[in-house]
Amino acid sequence: MRHDAIGGGVYRLRGNLQTAKLEKIADGFFSPQTPVLASDGKRLFVADYSMGIAVIDLTATNTDGKLNYLHCPDNIATTGIDGLYLSGDSLIGIQNGVEPVRIMRFHLNRNQTEIISAEVI
Repeated sequence: MRHDAIGGGVYRLRGNLQTAKLEKIADGFFSPQTPVLASDGKRLFVADYSMGIAVIDLTATNTDGKLNYLHCPDNIATTGIDGLYLSGDSLIGIQNGVEPVRIMRFHLNRNQTEIISAEVI
């Protein structure tokens, strides 16, 4: 997977190296950052620097409902994330767009469809 921090898109390559085609799988991001695959292999988490953590449904055949943002409690900031990594049922985010700069662990629910809590690492 690849992201486009200028054009607001997320792309993937399909096929072998000789015939691979670049496919835009989502659009409309302000500033997409490091993507990470969900444990089910069907969704991609993408930190959007100014909007939060998005989820792209990789199985969707059309764009309706393909891109959503993770729900989280109002007291958890998910903006300003520059790097995102999956560790079990948690997303680890490098949050350098907030004060103070920090590394966060965002605890996901069992289905990895929403953030239920967070902590500074």
